[in-house]
Amino acid sequence: MNEIFTSKADVLKTIQNKIKNSKIEKIFDFTVREWLEKDEDVLRKISDTFKNASVIVRSSALGEDSIKNTHAGAYQSILNVDPKDKKKLRNAINLVIKSYKQKRNYNEKNQILIQTQSQQIQISGVVFTKTPEHGAPYYIINYEKGKFTTTVTQGLSSQVVKIFRNTSVKNLPETWRLLIKSVKEIESILQSNLLDIEFAITKKNRILIFQVRPITSITQNFKIKNLESNISRLTKQNKKHFSNIYKKKSLIGNLTYFSDMSDWNPSEIIGNNPNLLDYSIYQVN
Repeated sequence: MNEIFTSKADVLKTIQNKIKNSKIEKIFDFTVREWLEKDEDVLRKISDTFKNASVIVRSSALGEDSIKNTHAGAYQSILNVDPKDKKKLRNAINLVIKSYKQKRNYNEKNQILIQTQSQQIQISGVVFTKTPEHGAPYYIINYEKGKFTTTVTQGLSSQVVKIFRNTSVKNLPETWRLLIKSVKEIESILQSNLLDIEFAITKKNRILIFQVRPITSITQNFKIKNLESNISRLTKQNKKHFSNIYKKKSLIGNLTYFSDMSDWNPSEIIGNNPNLLDYSIYQVN
């Protein structure tokens, strides 16, 4: 495991030809040393590799996504760069290298990662394969809808989905079914269920993987015995309990609904000094 998580580019290259349920955009990477020694050669290779598509110039520093540390979002990434525009491409690469210096992680072995700029994005986000606080057995999906892929990595996501790890994928909506299926595949390849995966979903429901790194926030000594099996047991008990309540004939009406705080009264909702619009909600005509 340790030898896999050396850099962003190395991890992506490790799984690129093994995954079947998702896709990693075309990769070209090089070190800072290679750039300093033969920048013109590097620029030519990038132009030849990405002939008809815009690229994203990404960081891929040593130790950026290691077992012990993660520096998610610490370094610069430049989107929508024309690979045939040498000036803009050179500037983008230099900005990534500059960000290494600014974060005091300058090393000539650090890489710069060039990839095809993804298109037709409808959802982007980050999925944790366990809760990052305590390692509880849930997939935590932080996501945002829209064509931009930077909102989640910048901490701007506003939507969260939590899925118990033992949930059958066939019971999930299509979008999350496809995502979780691809995540499980990556877990199997890397033989780890403590992963932080940056992803996007295209308008054709294709899963794109941008980054895979270990979750480093979980305290190694924090462990609840039989946590996953206990949650499964309690979930089954509660399903049975609510099913029995639903079937009771003594309740009024044809359907039984379960909700949080359904017993709130009007004064609790609208407060002590409601305006006319608040008050009108409960006004009987």
